[in-house]
Parts: sequence; structure tokens; C-alpha cells
Amino acid sequence: MQINKTKWGVVDGRDVHIFTISAPKFRVEISDLGATLISVHVPDGDGKVENVTYGHGKPESYLTSPGYFGASIGRVANRIDHAQFELEGQTYKVTPNHKVVHQLHGGKKGFSHKIWSIIKEETGIFDEEARVSMQYVSQDGEEGYPGTLTAKIIYRINPMVIEWEFTAKTNKTTILNLTNHAYWNMNGIHTTIHNLEFTLNARKYSVVNKDLIPTGEEPQFPLDLSSPTTFETIFKIFGDLDHNFFLEKDNPVTAVLYSPKTKRRMQVETTEPCIQVYTGNFMEGIDSFGTQCKKHGAVCLETQKVPNAINRKKYRDWVILKPDEIYAHRTKHTFTVEK
Repeated sequence: MQINKTKWGVVDGRDVHIFTISAPKFRVEISDLGATLISVHVPDGDGKVENVTYGHGKPESYLTSPGYFGASIGRVANRIDHAQFELEGQTYKVTPNHKVVHQLHGGKKGFSHKIWSIIKEETGIFDEEARVSMQYVSQDGEEGYPGTLTAKIIYRINPMVIEWEFTAKTNKTTILNLTNHAYWNMNGIHTTIHNLEFTLNARKYSVVNKDLIPTGEEPQFPLDLSSPTTFETIFKIFGDLDHNFFLEKDNPVTAVLYSPKTKRRMQVETTEPCIQVYTGNFMEGIDSFGTQCKKHGAVCLETQKVPNAINRKKYRDWVILKPDEIYAHRTKHTFTVEK
């Protein structure tokens, strides 16, 4: 494997970079802007190599696009109801940026919009594995959150495998729920996901209100996703997805995406208890590498804790991080091709 670092542009007076990791018929691009997964190129059944995740060709597009393409999300992924919560007897009001009153994906300038610092001694080729390691220090009060928090991500790249590991620590009790917001399409980025076969190791999901915040209802999903199910079927029977699912513990494989057209398969594994499945319902018209995105052009598989957990007694402890604790979260994507 090879890894190359190049200057990509300038944001807020600081250089931002792209790391290109390449192996035969496999290439991954990662940026220190938002600790973002920019592109992932994998072969199809005929050996044709294509990008299977959405991104932008210019760094400034990541600051203005509403899609959060490939970005690391924090401090808290997903939504916080009415942009406030109570912690250790104090009410915290975080920056609202969703439907006027709620917070989404960490606020107006969450981790997705920050330049992360490269950890040079942990970036390079180690035992034939490529690694890109970076961290971001979020100051006490940033976007309304308590505590100075140091978040770190290590991308580990092997041939046809991408794994990321988040860790974090804080000097004051805070809340944290990190994820990555990659948009996947095993057909490539020029079509929709209707024909993709989706398998998910989950039965229960979170019902949401009109603002896409969980209501507390957690019924069984009306389709059995333990067997491959096309998104076309999901759309017909259930509709668009932007829902949290509770992962079963009986199988290490979290989810599988497969394209009968290209023969590409992506398998997801995670240490997290939940996953947000978002079917690109609002991506229409966004530009990605010169292509105008279509509705349902991709699916996001955001491994996470329960959305709005801090405002739910049942789950609030899942997202509370104390000074004597270390947050840790791993997610792995493995790509294969059927011949």
C-alpha cells in the first residue's frame, strides 16, 4: 500500500490536506477537514474501478453543503430535542441549527467543519497497513457543550478494508455521540439505491416525529431485514428511512449492501449499539464531483448511540462522558466483489 499527502486548499487561513491511500484497484481519500472520508474507489465484477461514496472536489464545498458527505460528526451526532439538556443539575443550551429550535450533528460548526490536527507519528504505513491519525480539541463551551474535549480518530486502511476508531476524553462531564456520515452506493455515484440489496442485523427501530426526533416508541420494523431486501421494497412498504435501529448482539455483522448490477458488496461491523439508516431523502440537487445528486442516490449507515439520548432517561447514560472515562467506538467496512 502507498500513502501520499497533498495540499488541498486553504480554509480559515489554514492549509487543508488530502491523504490518498492506494493499493491495486483500491483507493481511499481522507481529509483533515472534518476528518472526512472523501472517496472510496473499488472494482466491480468486471474489474472496473469506481467511487462508491459521495464527496466534493473542493474543501469549501464541505463548509456550505448541507449533506455532511463523509464527515466525522460531533460532539453529538443526530438531533438534540430543542437544543438543550440537563447534566449534573445544570441546563445546557446548545446551538440550534435544525428546524430553528433543535440541534443537528453538533451545531452550526460541529466537528465536521473543523480542521483536525494530524498526528504525524501515527500516520503512515505500519506493518503494511495505512493509517491516518488526527485529533481535534473542542474547547469548553463550544457550540454550548461543557468541558474541553479531545477527540481522536484513526483511519486504518488495508486492501478493500476501511476501519475507523474514535476515542475521546474530557476534563469535565459532557455528552458525546460520534459517527461518520459517509453516503454509500455500490452501483457508483451516478444512480440511485433502489436495486441495492440491504441486510441489517436489527429488529427494533425508533419511531420519529415530524422533526425526525425519536418519540420513544420502539416497535419491530415491518420488514425482516435479516434477509436481503431491496430499497425499492423498503420504499414501497415503509417509505423513506431516516431512522435509528437497535442492533442485535447475536451477529458481529451489522449491515450488508450488495449491488446485483456491479457485484460489489460492503459489509459493516461496529462496536456501537445502534445505527442510523438514512436513504438520501434530501440529497437531490447537491453537487458531488460534478454530478447532481438524485434523491435516494445513497444510503448512510451511521453507527451511533440512540439519538437524543441525553433527553431520554432510559438512554442518557449511554452518551455521558466523565473525566475519568475514555470514549471508544470502532466501525469497519469490508468490500468484496462477486465474480
